[in-house]
Amino acid sequence: MDAGDGLDGVITRLFNEGQYTHILRQIFLYLDGTSLRCAELVCWSWRRFVLEEVWENEECSKLIEKGWKKGIPATRRLELRTNCVSMVVDERSIVCGLEDGRVDVYSRASMQRTNLLSGHSEKITSLHMDPRFIVTGCWDGTIRIWCRHSGNCLAAVTPHAAPVTAVFLDTPVDQKAGLVRQHIFSASRDGLVRRLGLVAGRDSEDGDGRKFSLVKEPLVEDYSLQCDSPVTAMTLGKDHILTGLNNAKVLLWDKRSQSKLKSLERHKNSIRSLCLRYPLAMSGSRDKTALLWDLEKGQAIRELKHSIDVRSVYLNNRVIITTDDYKDIYIWDLEAATPERYQRRKETCIRSLTGHNGPVHSLHCERGVLISCDTTGVVIEKDFWRCVEEGPGMRILRCSDGVNCMVCDMDQVVVGLLNKTIEVYDRATMLKVRTLVGHDDHVWSIDMNKEYIVSGSWDSSVRIWDRDEGQIMFLYTHPHGREISGVKISGKRILVTSLAGSLNVLRRVGRGSFIVEKFFPGSMELGEIYSLACDTKHVITGHTLTNSAFKIWSADNFDVVKIIKEESNESIIWNIHLKYPLALICRDNECLDLYNLEAAECVKSLKHESKVLCATVHEGKIIVGCQYGLLVFWDLSTIMAVQRKVVGMNHSHMVVYEHSAAISNIHVDSQELITDDYDGVVILRNLRTYRRFGKLFRRATDPRKIFDESQR
Repeated sequence: MDAGDGLDGVITRLFNEGQYTHILRQIFLYLDGTSLRCAELVCWSWRRFVLEEVWENEECSKLIEKGWKKGIPATRRLELRTNCVSMVVDERSIVCGLEDGRVDVYSRASMQRTNLLSGHSEKITSLHMDPRFIVTGCWDGTIRIWCRHSGNCLAAVTPHAAPVTAVFLDTPVDQKAGLVRQHIFSASRDGLVRRLGLVAGRDSEDGDGRKFSLVKEPLVEDYSLQCDSPVTAMTLGKDHILTGLNNAKVLLWDKRSQSKLKSLERHKNSIRSLCLRYPLAMSGSRDKTALLWDLEKGQAIRELKHSIDVRSVYLNNRVIITTDDYKDIYIWDLEAATPERYQRRKETCIRSLTGHNGPVHSLHCERGVLISCDTTGVVIEKDFWRCVEEGPGMRILRCSDGVNCMVCDMDQVVVGLLNKTIEVYDRATMLKVRTLVGHDDHVWSIDMNKEYIVSGSWDSSVRIWDRDEGQIMFLYTHPHGREISGVKISGKRILVTSLAGSLNVLRRVGRGSFIVEKFFPGSMELGEIYSLACDTKHVITGHTLTNSAFKIWSADNFDVVKIIKEESNESIIWNIHLKYPLALICRDNECLDLYNLEAAECVKSLKHESKVLCATVHEGKIIVGCQYGLLVFWDLSTIMAVQRKVVGMNHSHMVVYEHSAAISNIHVDSQELITDDYDGVVILRNLRTYRRFGKLFRRATDPRKIFDESQR
């Protein structure tokens, strides 16, 4: 609703008539973070109300701080399906510069593309926009100015002799007589910062007055900041320009007088990104550090160390956000730190956010929303104002790191983490019982019974832990030194698979004593084993070489019952769930394959929006965990009745968006559905009282009967 449209709307009347602050506050609290940002821009009264009654309210301030530090943000994703090198965002649009020279413009509300800007012949290196224009900088040194509303290219200028590394539209100098006068600042690897002058007016042929055209060609002004090295990053403030150079220096300039105010020297390699919030600034470098600067003193007051080159940095009034050449986003506390304290302190990250497919090159941050874009063209919006909260029928457990594997029974939840440890939690109280430490690499697989916990790691070892005391009972190391891909307890036996393609059988012969009962070496014909599943009668291993294959073993004597070879599928089989004769096959793609093992055929392939990582079946419902936190429910009878072999998401029963990162494991029993993700969040949902389930799990279905009916 527009407060300035003259309509006597409900919100406008509440603002104008009487003391209705309490009602307005409740209305605004229903909005998500993006909508609150848009509400701030409607008019001055709305902006003041949102600031005073929402963002600066003590209760809301604590809520948003909790959201940034440990909340599960509501998440939306946009996949460009092509490589992206830059992004800029405002309340209306997400604009992405692509590696092939195109610029995609998306509606932020709908995540649908609204425009495609074509004209550059090489990759887009930088972007900026305001309500009137979009400005793009290119690797070939050219800058193009586009009308944001029409998408028309208004001008192309080449003020630099080297690739453009940054462009910024400054605030208009004046807007008198129907004309807009403003400047564009650009930086380049030629070591210069230049300024272009624009004079624009509204298009007379445009009925709604939103189209702009240039009154005259952009003027490359006599404005030049001479840097002593190629400029690799630049950002603007109200009165200052901050440049990052290839020689590791950060320079602070007075925007009007063109004078150099400070030369900040601490980095040891070229600067990749900058963020300016005077008197503070952030810089990220190829020396694997991000520095927080006090610009008035010219000192670095905090150093945030990374394990690889820093790629982007962002700073707001609550947190510092950094990314590097890995895929994660790191959030750090923003707190006052004197140089003396900085020398003594060890910086620790509040949390890391996963979900991207490649290094994150662009960050846009508002009070409650973070939007990020990576090199593969995945854009993720995380709303920390509107976080997933515990409620009736749903409990949330937060682990100390991302979860790789999980096993549950009625007493405990045990998780293997990315930090190489295993955490044991009491399922009733959600309190940590103990942490098991010993593995030297990721814990990849885990299982347990009433007496012990078994863990397999990529450090080539299998460790058997006493469940009551947490002590190691037995250590088994793979004879070929290969990574352990699966462990399963089957009666008195422990099954172990590895990337060598071998199946190892350990047998318990006494308390704390195990022997290697059988060893089946890898097959050159079938290749590596990435997945393992078993029940009381069958064992199934998933193999990958040139093509994938399944080997079905007898759980009694380990005779090979059947080998199913696939002629055309080269995807790695990451996960298998077995409910004989049904096998759910999770590959390195978006499809979940349903196999009838007795008929040795794939009967259905369920197509998802993102990669499938795990799946299970319970009372006639297939539950699938996907890469971007999607939890998808399918009715087995319904999908078997579909005539096509490949079944799309339109036939799914329900999709739940609660995780903000990839779902790595699913457990379901008579009480709860338990899922975890790579951000370390475990969600437990009661099958009877969780509001979204209703009567979802009230009908048991035998897969064998469904297969028989479908063949008739």
